[in-house]
Amino acid sequence: SSDSVTRQNYFVLHSALDLVEKAAWTTNQMYLKVVDKVNHQMVSTFLTAGNIKFMLLHGGRSEDSIKHFFQDVYELYVKVSVLLLISLCHFSLFCSSYSFIHPSIHPSIHLSLSSP
Repeated sequence: SSDSVTRQNYFVLHSALDLVEKAAWTTNQMYLKVVDKVNHQMVSTFLTAGNIKFMLLHGGRSEDSIKHFFQDVYELYVKVSVLLLISLCHFSLFCSSYSFIHPSIHPSIHLSLSSP
């Protein structure tokens, strides 16, 4: 059934985490290529500088296409992370200035956040 296949895929990816950690110490590359093979399935991994792991379970597709896929995912990850930081910064500045005008909101917001 599809439920057992889903569980098996999850198990294969999860069991590859130890191999990913081991491979991370042997190279300074972000793309670790295939780190594990199980039942005609392969696990490829991409590590970010912050040790975030992108893992892909596949049936042996072109290594170049997998590398490009990971590079695209990483690029989107960086863009979303930067947008999140920018949004938090704008929110912090808004809260800081708003609590200055209306200290009844929460006094610790004004004290913990600095405005430019």
